[in-house]
Amino acid sequence: MAKGEPLLKDLYIQNEYRVVGPNLSMPAAAAMFANSPGDALLIYDRETDVFHGCLYLHDFHRTYGGKSVVSKNIHKATVAEVMNHSIETIEWDANVSQAWALVTTKQPHGIILRDEKNRFAGFLSNEDLSKAKGTLDLAAEEID
Repeated sequence: MAKGEPLLKDLYIQNEYRVVGPNLSMPAAAAMFANSPGDALLIYDRETDVFHGCLYLHDFHRTYGGKSVVSKNIHKATVAEVMNHSIETIEWDANVSQAWALVTTKQPHGIILRDEKNRFAGFLSNEDLSKAKGTLDLAAEEID
């Protein structure tokens, strides 16, 4: 860890996500993306306390654009049928370098943040993390 490097919990990251259930229909997801196209939909099963995946607008477009993974009509599908399962979890006490290492080694579609009691504490997209790392890199160059 670099000296003075911020922890993930200290970063100012916009809450550009919505937590939804796995049975959310694709038309309902379309309505959410129409209102907030920059949001990620985090698919969460409340009964098991598990995040199963996420869905961004570009995933939604790819699915409707012919790359559907469902056998039925896409407008009858749920987000659980088309979501990207590649998400990882990290403690919010980790620093940006640790999160960046997770992204470069496992290449998740997004990262779930958990607090010290293992409760959901937020979501980091790869774009959010890339911006934070870029800011740190610029600050390090100015010091040198």
